[in-house]
Amino acid sequence: QKNLSQKLQQEKQHSEAAEKVQAAALALKEADTVDAKRLATAPYQSAVDMLARAQQELQSSQLDGARVSADMARQRAAAAAAAAKPLFEQEVAGQERKQQAEALAGEAAQIQSIEVRREARGQLQRLVLHIPSALLFKGRGNAVVPGSEAIVQRVAALMAKYPTFPVQLVGHTDDK
Repeated sequence: QKNLSQKLQQEKQHSEAAEKVQAAALALKEADTVDAKRLATAPYQSAVDMLARAQQELQSSQLDGARVSADMARQRAAAAAAAAKPLFEQEVAGQERKQQAEALAGEAAQIQSIEVRREARGQLQRLVLHIPSALLFKGRGNAVVPGSEAIVQRVAALMAKYPTFPVQLVGHTDDK
């Protein structure tokens, strides 16, 4: 009876330690979702090392050590995820802006008679659409060329389609 009770107690302790090791492994996988291995190298590697230690302690039945090491691994993995998350989100947003700029540039290039130039400075993406004044205005005056509204409407449609993309409109007719 006493041996059975001890064996059950030992199995319970082993199970609890194994659950903590699994929780640490899960925390490390969660850190992977924000690329913590690359973006928060030191705490991530520390979590990996502590998890390996916990697994080794669990295999050698050092259950108290395995629980402590697993808890530390979980905490370090959470710290790595917390450190990496804002950097990861910033990278994702930059990639989305870049993709948006590429899509917008592609659509703008389909508008006839305008020049499209894309400027990128790090995360900042800017698209410059140059519409020759001769397409919009008669001579050097401010009278609009009939039919030029279509070009302006296509540019306006692009702006409406990409409302979060920063736009700066500059125009002039002549120096008067």
